[in-house]
Amino acid sequence: MVNLKKITKILTGLALIAGLGYTGIDTLRRQSEKISTQIRLELALEKQSLEYPEENETVINEFRKIAKKQDSVLGLQNFEDPEILFDEVFKYGLDPSDPKATIPQYGWYDRSNDIIWINLKAKKRLAENLSHERGHWYPDKLSESIGNGSWRLEIKSFIQEMFQNAKGDKLISEGIAAYFERKPFGGPIEQLSYKDFEKYFKRDSTDIRINYDVGYALVAPILDRSVSLTGSVDKGIELLIKNTPEKRDLKDLVVYRERILDMVDKK
Repeated sequence: MVNLKKITKILTGLALIAGLGYTGIDTLRRQSEKISTQIRLELALEKQSLEYPEENETVINEFRKIAKKQDSVLGLQNFEDPEILFDEVFKYGLDPSDPKATIPQYGWYDRSNDIIWINLKAKKRLAENLSHERGHWYPDKLSESIGNGSWRLEIKSFIQEMFQNAKGDKLISEGIAAYFERKPFGGPIEQLSYKDFEKYFKRDSTDIRINYDVGYALVAPILDRSVSLTGSVDKGIELLIKNTPEKRDLKDLVVYRERILDMVDKK
């Protein structure tokens, strides 16, 4: 008689071994990619320093000026600065082998390697773009400092999006970045026009700034309260990234915001 339990154990063991083997291969692949990326990064930094010294100096000086202002107004911690890139060939954050890959219109922050990439073709928006991308960088570093790892996770597939709170995460991420871009420099104040997040898309489904403007209107009172009570945006950011709006919250953004404000008020 066939011993089904024994066969099951053997098959389970083989599956485990295969899984471990795959995990080992995947780990080696990721390590190899990281080394390759680091080499490309060093070469890109050297290239822009040697071939575009004036532009390089302008970008670095502008970033330092922005950082000083943001740190002062928002009460930011002193994390190690990210690298700043503007080399178009680098196409940071995108797959260089992908023929459909396009250079971001304004900028990009890569959480995996702490790099801000800026599109110098948008020179008139240099200060705004650097301010915005630093607003993506800071929550990531704050999240890492409290033991939560990088924030936010990059959504690279439809399946992954199904199991991640993609809409809520993006709304908060872009809202915080917009706050970093606008608040320290006297930018315009936004107010929520609707409670239900989906109504904004029904009004204008092509408006790429929906997440920026609605996100800013949503998080600004929370971060303002955090600064008022603690002298820093840190508490507000921490509560937002730990409690991003889920599907039910996106139906009533005002109720969600009041809930987070109550959490900020608690010691």
